[in-house]
Amino acid sequence: MQKTYRVSRSGDETGLKHIWKTVFGDSDEYIDAFFQNMYTPGCARLCESNGQIVSAAYLLELGNLVSPDIPAVPATVLYAFATLPEWRGAGIGGKVCNMLLRDSKGTARTVCPAEDSLFGYYKTCYGYEHFFYVYEKQLFAAKKPIDIYRVSASAYGEMREKLLHDRTHIRYSGKVLRYQQLLCRNTGGDMIGFEGGCAAYELRDGAVVLKELLTSGSVDNAAAAVCSALKMERAVFRTPYTGKLGNKRPFAMVMPDYFITAQITAPWFGFAFD
Repeated sequence: MQKTYRVSRSGDETGLKHIWKTVFGDSDEYIDAFFQNMYTPGCARLCESNGQIVSAAYLLELGNLVSPDIPAVPATVLYAFATLPEWRGAGIGGKVCNMLLRDSKGTARTVCPAEDSLFGYYKTCYGYEHFFYVYEKQLFAAKKPIDIYRVSASAYGEMREKLLHDRTHIRYSGKVLRYQQLLCRNTGGDMIGFEGGCAAYELRDGAVVLKELLTSGSVDNAAAAVCSALKMERAVFRTPYTGKLGNKRPFAMVMPDYFITAQITAPWFGFAFD
């Protein structure tokens, strides 16, 4: 069968949504939110056969990768890479990803693998390197809650930059932050501020999931206090790793075009778009 590799265009949305639903199984609400708030024609690379989209991957503009010691670089992420099951094993997905990598040259090209096993895949097949790490932990509510307040996406971004000013990290654009706030709110969560910190959280399975927790104080204390303030019994949180913390795990990868990964300690990616 003849296959065509190309950039997505207006009118592809139905086919792109079908492959997303088939491969990832996400709800229509979640998929529609992405296409309404993040997708634009031209941001996907795809393979089409006889009018059917059989493989696709998205190139999303995140903002900038910034560092105290290295000039800022526009940052992009390879997202929602999917090939229909019956089309796998023929190298189609690899060609789609290579198109995306070619077209994103000049940016800090990142990927946030959905499973631990995929870190090796992206390294071996495409040359990505481990770069972003997180400290992740589960704990229970503190006896004493903390005063929290809801903030707009733009206000959250300002708070975030102040807390991350001395750490290499992704500085997200307003568009990305607004989308992240929408994802939080769709679960009953939001973006909040509190004394010495801020957090973006979702409510899942009876727990508060702090997708990003930033604080100038103790992360454990902050997470437990926020959990109590939200009247939840259990919290799971992600926060930047430091040498004083345990539970360090790889979170996202980067193509080593601009940064020598060994010289930067545990940069912060932030949101996984999960």
